[in-house]
Amino acid sequence: MQDARAVDDARDDRNAEANDPPSKGYSRRAVLQASAGAVAGSAVTAAAGPLPAIATGGPGRSGHSDGGGYPGLLRIPPPKINAGTGGSPLTPSVLRALDTQTLPVNDAAFRDLFARTTALAAEVLETDDDVLLTPAEAIMCIEGAMRSAIRPGITALNLISGLYGADYTVWMENFGATVIELRVPYNESIEPSSVEAILAQHPEVEFMSVVHVDTPSGTYNAIDQICPIAKSHGVVSMVDSASTYGSMPLHSDKWGADITVGASQKSVASPAAVGIISVSDAAWELFAKNPNAPVHSFLSLIDYKNTWFEGGRVPSTVSPTVTFGLYAALNDLVRHGVDRRIRETTRSARAFRAGARAMGIELWAASESIAADCNSTLLVPPNHTLQEALDLLRQRYSVACAGTTFTGDPAGTTIRVGHMGSVQIEAGFILRLLEAIGRAWEDLGADLDVRGGLRVARRMLSGW
Repeated sequence: MQDARAVDDARDDRNAEANDPPSKGYSRRAVLQASAGAVAGSAVTAAAGPLPAIATGGPGRSGHSDGGGYPGLLRIPPPKINAGTGGSPLTPSVLRALDTQTLPVNDAAFRDLFARTTALAAEVLETDDDVLLTPAEAIMCIEGAMRSAIRPGITALNLISGLYGADYTVWMENFGATVIELRVPYNESIEPSSVEAILAQHPEVEFMSVVHVDTPSGTYNAIDQICPIAKSHGVVSMVDSASTYGSMPLHSDKWGADITVGASQKSVASPAAVGIISVSDAAWELFAKNPNAPVHSFLSLIDYKNTWFEGGRVPSTVSPTVTFGLYAALNDLVRHGVDRRIRETTRSARAFRAGARAMGIELWAASESIAADCNSTLLVPPNHTLQEALDLLRQRYSVACAGTTFTGDPAGTTIRVGHMGSVQIEAGFILRLLEAIGRAWEDLGADLDVRGGLRVARRMLSGW
């Protein structure tokens, strides 16, 4: 058992205008809200275009001219290279959206904006299932889904390839489930054939959880194969796609995922504090069987469904400001093209890892074939602690990232860097980050070919 802790201007929003219904079936209820229900009974009809540019101050006040942040707010200079996987760099359009004048959550204009944001979120997921935006990050959606699905005595299958997946066993057992684990070393990934074998042996399984990419490990599970297997056995599947939502292929309906969870702050690159979750009819039916499914609770997906889809009211704790940023980020992503962004992320991530290997840096993933493209995990030079590596990167090279010390089998001290959003996949960003890590590892005594690795990465970035 492993143990490890450690919007541009005008755009036709085809999912929002009543006179231009969507050609695809994305989130039927979200689209209905966006096109007809969000401002029902009101004389106000919000435009379906971008957010209004209502500035609250000039560059000296907003700080946008020098990279964001009010002057004097930070006493410690922010890092020049934000390679974190928990809060991606924000683009100018998102920063402008955050500078929009706020609104009461049940004002007609905000209800319309909330509906269009929900429709965009569904479009990225390629789903016609119900999509909810929750007023907390993705982990709230995951706990809410588990509490809703897990009734006393249910049998659940948990696929574990990293830290987050391991935690989900504890949660489900606490909620009353009998949990069957399929566990692999934290630098490997789940074999779909193993899932088929377990479900064939255990027809009593009703719920399955899987993490698409367990970020500390930087490896991905083939949910395009795993979720259809679960569906064929009548098992409701939940996919934690917090890191991959917006950066790796994610075809929720096509693959038969019943619950898919995304995050606002990672590959979408908007502020934290919004969870994105799709829920299928099969999942709602499973929730209905659970007498302990939370209601009148912050964790109640049923309450969010009733409040928004049935009552036409925005959940009162949703932040308008954060939603403005999420709308801008999702709008940018959809206009740019989700498939195009995924291709660009793939190019940059693989160029980064090829350059790292050419330098002589060891990667954590057992093979490139299972390495995630939303982030990469690298081993720290031997005989150095994680804190030493992180402090050196931050203080000498102005790089912010995170890491994990794995103490199981295999063991190793690692850092992870993000390839999330549009900023972290720019060629210049990739090369600066790669050089900084290479130089830092040399400072820690590693014998590397930094220039050679950069040449490899440049060739891949230019020749893709």
